[in-house]
Amino acid sequence: MKLLIISDTHDLLGFQVVYRLLKVEHPDGVLSCGDWGNYAEPRQHVLKYYTKEFLALDSSMFRALFNPILSKVYMYTLYGNHDSISDLAQLHNRDGSPCLLPSMVTVKFGEIALVGINGNFAHRPRFGWHVTAEELRQKYAEWQKKHETVDVVLSHEAVAGYADSGKGQAVLKEVCDDLKPKYWFNGHIHRAAAATTPTGTTVTNIGITLHGDYTMLDTTSKTLTTHKRSQETTNDHSPI
Repeated sequence: MKLLIISDTHDLLGFQVVYRLLKVEHPDGVLSCGDWGNYAEPRQHVLKYYTKEFLALDSSMFRALFNPILSKVYMYTLYGNHDSISDLAQLHNRDGSPCLLPSMVTVKFGEIALVGINGNFAHRPRFGWHVTAEELRQKYAEWQKKHETVDVVLSHEAVAGYADSGKGQAVLKEVCDDLKPKYWFNGHIHRAAAATTPTGTTVTNIGITLHGDYTMLDTTSKTLTTHKRSQETTNDHSPI
């Protein structure tokens, strides 16, 4: 199974990039680490990052942007700090499964077990996408009681200490080091990078798909390929 992994699509051009990648890569599925673009309630300081055409969309027009994706492949996504969460929650795959991943719930996608961690962390939550470190620790503790295994973890924010240059979250490092998934993908920091943890997890910052960053995971050939705008690097891995 070939998976196209993206993040930080941000605005209409980013959707066009995804449409092109579907034609170029022919994936079996799409995984997104969030930040499709918050057209609904843009905060004043981010208005300059969005086109007028994107900000003029209504809810149904925004959701229609996903039709060219969902008509071709199954998709699972997180929400970040630039998302209309209510609209993402209304997206469904052809079998009726929701596209929006709940946090710390295992979802089977083909042969992989997938877990998502939504949102951005804050000590004092102010927005709908905010979550506290303690909330995640509680969800993780509940997840552990089920004794499930996981192959791939998606988070919007980066994992502290791994390919993030100091911009990651310590609580995500706690979960990553304890859980030891084969792969961990994240977005948010707009810089493509990858690293392998001492426990063997490959942590990949997708970068910003708006500018052409993305990753391909082939679960059959056990190959992970990161596309960093004009530069590509390929790493072979053991089976997941």
